[in-house]
Amino acid sequence: IFKKFFKYIMYRSRVIPILLLKDEYIVKTINFSNPKYVGEPINIVRIFNDKEADEICIFDIDASFKNKINFGLLENIATNARMPICYGGGINSISNAEKIFLLGVEKIAIGEALFDNEKIITDISKKFGSQSCAVTININYNEINNYFIKGKNYIYDKNQIVGLLRKIIDLGAGEIIINC
Repeated sequence: IFKKFFKYIMYRSRVIPILLLKDEYIVKTINFSNPKYVGEPINIVRIFNDKEADEICIFDIDASFKNKINFGLLENIATNARMPICYGGGINSISNAEKIFLLGVEKIAIGEALFDNEKIITDISKKFGSQSCAVTININYNEINNYFIKGKNYIYDKNQIVGLLRKIIDLGAGEIIINC
C-alpha cells in the first residue's frame, strides 16, 4: 500500500500559481521587466481559492530594491488564502522570516539574499525546518543557448550551475524554485 501511495504522491500534478507583487498589485512581466497591472492581490487569491490551487507563491519584485516588506498586505493575503503560501521578496534576515511565518505564511523563498549571506538559508532551515525554506534562482540563457546565473556581484556559467544547486541543498534549502 505504501508503494502505491508514494507513487501517487510522486506523480500527482500540483497547481502552484506564481504571483508577482509590485506596489501592492499583482502584475505580469516579461523577463521581470515592464510590469503590467493584473489585479488586486486579495481578489486573485480568492479566485485561486475557488480553483483549489495546491499552493500559491507570491514574489514581491520591489521588496528587495525598496528594502521593505509590506507585512500588512501579506497578513491580509494569508488571512484570505485557503492554501499554503510561499512568499519571497526582501527577506534578508531571520527576524524578517520569523515575522512572515507569524503572519501565517508556510514557506519563504530566498533569492538575492542567498548570495549576500549564505548563512541565512542554514539559519532559517535550522529554526523553522527545511520544508519552510525555498530558494529562487533565475537562470538566463544567451543567443547561443548557454545558460548562466547573474546577479549584482556574481556570475555562474552553465558548468557551475549544478554545483550551486548542490550547495543550496547542502545549506539546508528544502526546495529550489527555478525561473528560466
